[in-house]
Amino acid sequence: MPGWTRGKGRSMLEKFADHIRRQELLRPGMRLLVAISGGLDSVVLLDLLAQLAPEWRLELTAAHFNHQLRGAEADRDEVFVRALCAGRAIPCETGRGDVRAFARANHLSIEAAGRALRYDFLLRTARQCGCAAIVTAHHAGDQAETVLDRLIRGAGVRGLAGISPRSLIAAAPDLPSSAASGGEPPAPLLLLRPLLFAGRTEIAAHAAARGLEFRADTTNSDRRIRRNRIRHELLPLLSGYNPAIEAVLGRTAGHMRELEEYLCGEARAALSRCAVEAGAGKIILEKESFLSYFTLLQKYLLREAWERIGGDSRDLDEAFWPRWEQFLAAGRTDRGLAAGSIELWLTEHRLVLLAKRPAAAAMGIPAAPGRYLLWDGMTLEINRVAPPLELIEKNRDSRLAWIDAGLVGKALQLRPPRPGDRLRPLGLKGSKKVADLLAGAEVPVYERRRIPLLCSGDEIVWICGIRAAGPFRVTPRTTNIYQLKVDINRDSAL
Repeated sequence: MPGWTRGKGRSMLEKFADHIRRQELLRPGMRLLVAISGGLDSVVLLDLLAQLAPEWRLELTAAHFNHQLRGAEADRDEVFVRALCAGRAIPCETGRGDVRAFARANHLSIEAAGRALRYDFLLRTARQCGCAAIVTAHHAGDQAETVLDRLIRGAGVRGLAGISPRSLIAAAPDLPSSAASGGEPPAPLLLLRPLLFAGRTEIAAHAAARGLEFRADTTNSDRRIRRNRIRHELLPLLSGYNPAIEAVLGRTAGHMRELEEYLCGEARAALSRCAVEAGAGKIILEKESFLSYFTLLQKYLLREAWERIGGDSRDLDEAFWPRWEQFLAAGRTDRGLAAGSIELWLTEHRLVLLAKRPAAAAMGIPAAPGRYLLWDGMTLEINRVAPPLELIEKNRDSRLAWIDAGLVGKALQLRPPRPGDRLRPLGLKGSKKVADLLAGAEVPVYERRRIPLLCSGDEIVWICGIRAAGPFRVTPRTTNIYQLKVDINRDSAL
């Protein structure tokens, strides 16, 4: 590992290298994308990384995003960054976006829209350039502002942990799904903040000592912006109570990060102990085991499961938890709880988390032998057979059914249940509601809307995997028999 010196009077570069080592932020030979606005903090970050680059064998690419919020001033920032990087022979990638228009179109604040477009640009650029990490210039002052802002708004342990020196990022925060690229989600990249140890005074002193030029963003002094009021009004006020307030808030964030990491680890272990099933888009928990953990760990366990099936943990906000407590206390099995892209359901012994899926759509198939793919990966096979009637009558495999092929038309339909559906069950007189038959078969409520019904015209032939209809049964007079076989995974409601 590259070396450095320790002790009093260390230079900014030595402190920077020491912080990187202690936090294990970089490895020799890494390719980094350095986010640079042209302001003091990012110029100092680029200078420090450029000094480390030969010894650490770092490959640097700079990236600048023009938010188009400050007209000619923003354009001059972009020109400055290009010239700065050219002077250091550092490759520079630039991008721009109409933040105001994006904010209006997606009902976002200017700050959220700018963050979404900026990080989307940084992620795309890092992947195109083959960079292992994105590096930003967040410092101790940013950390203090973040902790205070979240404390004022209301936050838990994760919120008060502030800005992490090292995290993973796969998609831009606040980027609406309609604006995201389709396909499989890309692998996450490292997001590094190696300047969190340094305050503004120290950063400015390094710039002065090195003769670094930088741009000043005039919006940073706009007191109408909440963040600026915290920086220019609240922090100076608090420094009257404690001159080291930035450092104190930074240490508090560090303590909260340690607690957050511990609770997340405990939640992962608890999830492995009480998960009955964990697959794509669905996790089923043993309810009694889940409830045996104290309330805070239940929340962390739920969040861990939530994120594993693609849920956004931001949906688990302060408004969600009272709804969750009411849902859990009511214990109802006929109604779920939805938030964002996830649904929660209770059964007698289970807690089920489901990623929302597109509604199952009706599909037509020929009334002929073949294998047909349904929704949710289910399949239906139709085979022409000639088994003894006695064998059919003795069947106890719910995946199988036999019908008189002469009693159905040339086309069949597969569709999900509808309100009011009725079936004339094989072996019973009259008709019954499909909903009652599904309940009697102990199909969980959350699955009933996706059970396929095989229909001939307006008549239901088979509730697939559950119950066949009497009017289509095989009799001694039947000459053409179809065997139906469904491959369907169904949870037990028990």
